[in-house]
Amino acid sequence: MNHYWLNIILIFLAALIAFVFSVKTQGKERIIKITGSFLLAIGLYLLLFPLANNADLDTSNIYLVGTGYDSTIFSPIKGENNIVIYEDSVNNNHFIDPSLVENIKIVSPWEDQLKLRSYLIDNRKAEVLYNRKFEEPFSCDYSTSVGKDWQLNLKPYLLSKYDSIAININNEIIAAKRLDTDKQIDFVINHKFKSPGKSILNVEFYKGFNKVRTSKLGVNVLPYTPKKIGLFTQTPNSEFNTLVRWLESEGHSYFYRSQISRDRFLNKSAGEFEPYQFNQEWLYQFDLFIVSSDAFNSYEWSIISDLINQNGKGLIITGDNRRGVNLAINYLNVNLKTYWQEGQRISYNVNVHGTRETLARSSLAGLKGNELSFDLYKNSELNELKWPYFISGNGRVTVLPFNTTFEIMLRGSEDVYNEIWQVPIKIVSNAVSDPVFIKFPYLTKNRLFTGEIISVDLPGNGNFDALELNMVPNLNRISGAIDSTGWVEFRYNSGNSFMLYVYDNDWPEFNVIENSIKTEESIIEHNQGIKSNDLLISKYKEPGWLSLLLIIGGMALIWLAPKI
Repeated sequence: MNHYWLNIILIFLAALIAFVFSVKTQGKERIIKITGSFLLAIGLYLLLFPLANNADLDTSNIYLVGTGYDSTIFSPIKGENNIVIYEDSVNNNHFIDPSLVENIKIVSPWEDQLKLRSYLIDNRKAEVLYNRKFEEPFSCDYSTSVGKDWQLNLKPYLLSKYDSIAININNEIIAAKRLDTDKQIDFVINHKFKSPGKSILNVEFYKGFNKVRTSKLGVNVLPYTPKKIGLFTQTPNSEFNTLVRWLESEGHSYFYRSQISRDRFLNKSAGEFEPYQFNQEWLYQFDLFIVSSDAFNSYEWSIISDLINQNGKGLIITGDNRRGVNLAINYLNVNLKTYWQEGQRISYNVNVHGTRETLARSSLAGLKGNELSFDLYKNSELNELKWPYFISGNGRVTVLPFNTTFEIMLRGSEDVYNEIWQVPIKIVSNAVSDPVFIKFPYLTKNRLFTGEIISVDLPGNGNFDALELNMVPNLNRISGAIDSTGWVEFRYNSGNSFMLYVYDNDWPEFNVIENSIKTEESIIEHNQGIKSNDLLISKYKEPGWLSLLLIIGGMALIWLAPKI
């Protein structure tokens, strides 16, 4: 647009000067001055916008390739005039000459590769090439804790093009494998992170002895903080006795209280606690309460529920006492209903790390409500259980459906027992907080969308920059309807406005860090080059001999015209 108006102004000035000369001069002088004025105008234009050299006009295809891309689907895209940039690539310096007249193509297994689209500035056109949907080539939890077993799966279609693979963290190799014979199966890496913070894994692919590609995978390693847990039962039992021993072995601080007789109580603890007092001040020290359904009366449940709703504490209810369960949820700030089964109880059949177990189910058949529910075991080995937990005010709550779990430990199935209790303790003990969007360094502010966040964590609306959402890796997981993925996006309905539901802060999408390191830097350089020269005419900003000669020649003709 600036070029257009500048052209109009220069042509108008040249015509005005020519008109003045045509009125005030005659004969040869008029012709020479008019010619000089047009040469001056052309020279000024070329001074601002030089002509391109042939080298500047070389056409190049720029392919932005998503991590899930399978090169066997498309014809080879590498060529003399093609620049290939992998979304996760840090291999070589992908500097793109901003003078190139490029055709940008997005190659992705997903139709809506928002992350790659976000590389493009303003309304840059890009041809989107995509194939059938694949699983992600890297399958893992992007957020884990110190000392926790962490697993990374690499899919066969990613490995099929290479001979060997090595994975290192800070130059320390944690896994290496030749891929000669078993490229058709997943490559699984198990690892325990030793320290918290941002850990960047280098995934190196080799052909023979040559490293041909390096991808980086970011994992947010959280510090391990033992929870302070309050356990309360009506009477001592094997279930809670086993749980107490397990909590101590896991390093948690706990206080366990149960009633032995009418006036005698069992108080057992690990960690430092003040002498027992059942009031809000004393109970506030706990992160989580694990309470049998028959442990409290109405007054005691009201105190516990206030800590959940107002102070963000967690509550796990166990046991089959219907009155106790219903009494507890009636005090919570969430609309829940319990469903009970009579007679024969259906068991759970599970498999944890190869250990198969049958879990006895309590008479609690279901836990439902008008509030949005979250899948308690979604990201664990017990994900087939599909058991919910709920947000209650600022806290979280669930009622476990197991009749007993101590029998599993007696049978030696420690892995299953660990999974049953580690997951709810970790999730339910976390206070509710607002989701945090990751801002990546290549975030551009040239195009802003305004939308609305409705978060069930803290109900209310808030503004956000949709480009920030484009920066969230794995945003392509979102679907068009509410499902268990934790995301729902409604397509643009009016202008640039859309609505996004953010279910909870647990989703790994919020914790992915630095999934791409160098690619974004090269594309920033590329975008800056495009922005600084909208028409991509030339990378050279010096005047050039042609423009100088035209300006000097035009001024000379205007000056010499009266003397000729």
